[in-house]
Amino acid sequence: MRPRVSVVMTCYRQEAFVAEAVRSLLAQDYHPLEVVLSDDASPDATWDVLREVVGDYTGPHEVVVRRNQSNLGPNAHNGVAFGVARGEFLVRAHGDDVSEPHRVRRLVETWRARRPTLISSNALLIDGESAVHGQYLAPSSSRGIALEHIVEKGWDKPMLGASYAWEKRLFDTFGPIDRRILPRGGDHLLPFRAALLGGMFFLDEPLVRYRQHAGQQTRAIADRTQGDDVFMETLHAHNVTARLAMLHDLSQLRRAGVEDERLARARERLMARIVGETRHWVQRRNTLLLRDQRPTWVDREILDAVEVDHAFEPESPAA
Repeated sequence: MRPRVSVVMTCYRQEAFVAEAVRSLLAQDYHPLEVVLSDDASPDATWDVLREVVGDYTGPHEVVVRRNQSNLGPNAHNGVAFGVARGEFLVRAHGDDVSEPHRVRRLVETWRARRPTLISSNALLIDGESAVHGQYLAPSSSRGIALEHIVEKGWDKPMLGASYAWEKRLFDTFGPIDRRILPRGGDHLLPFRAALLGGMFFLDEPLVRYRQHAGQQTRAIADRTQGDDVFMETLHAHNVTARLAMLHDLSQLRRAGVEDERLARARERLMARIVGETRHWVQRRNTLLLRDQRPTWVDREILDAVEVDHAFEPESPAA
């Protein structure tokens, strides 16, 4: 008997792309499939387009459409949206990407054959007009991603979050990602969680059309317009934050009575990586301060569009 699977699409401000994204999920050739579509209180027409596409659907999949009353941000929105899903195996989708019609079926086949906790796949790169611009990763071999590799790298190209699918126990065990610990970048943490459980597996098949465009959420982490030092300062700071979140998950397992040599080695190596990344972060930050540059954590066009509440800026120390 085939397992029940849920594909969960989260979207925010993606009115230009969400129709194509939704139709690609409704066209999946796997059954039984639940399609959960969740909007994070988009201020544009994303919600209207989403409902219009679903309203015309007469196919076999069960469809759940929902919207947050207020904007929660990526990690919190994922927690809510996936909490609605009832499948034992969960497939992630985004409102600006396109899934190949056989995507869910191939992920489920791989999961049943190898039983990893999390699977990622290769992808095709597309632009805002849906034209293909090659493959995300050059063809290689499908392979497992070891815990040691994840601890060392933090994030690596086979860990493309837009391609993720995972067992329900990934969140049952650890709970949703606490945005106070990791405000952004759940893609760094989920492979680590999976490696602590049943492992992570990379499937070298392009199952997603991964869209590259100016409004992409992944572009909102660091300022890429002010030179290498600004970008690398934010990157090192994010890497420290992600590894601290990993350390938090290890502590959670320890409190639950789970402890062995493998986890002890991971904890020791994590501590070393946190110290190393912090050193690099401080070096980059000091370089910026000596140049009278201000680190920024968003792209310049986004930063300029945001009103800064100066009431929350720290006061200058007294002379």
